Amino acid sequence: MATSIRIAALLLIGLVLGCQPAGTPVPQDVIPIPDLIRQDLETIVQTNQVGSEMVTIDENLTKLAETEPEKAEALRKEYDKLNSPGGSPAAKAKKMMSKL
Repeated sequence: MATSIRIAALLLIGLVLGCQPAGTPVPQDVIPIPDLIRQDLETIVQTNQVGSEMVTIDENLTKLAETEPEKAEALRKEYDKLNSPGGSPAAKAKKMMSKL
């Protein structure tokens, strides 16, 4: 009888301890949007080619427009030039980086 009471008490303690909320959540490292754009532009400067970075730059410009619309608009003009054929992608990316 005493053994079954002990087992029931241990199960109850385990249930109570196991159902407590998790600890304090750790915030994720958030990289500022201009830094994300700069990273993609640096890749274009190094390779002198445009690629999948253009998709992420486009997405990040859209996000930037929510907080800094003027800056995003100026960068969008440079993005359109970078996305157009002709000229050196590296030179166009450097010019866009100067606007960051």
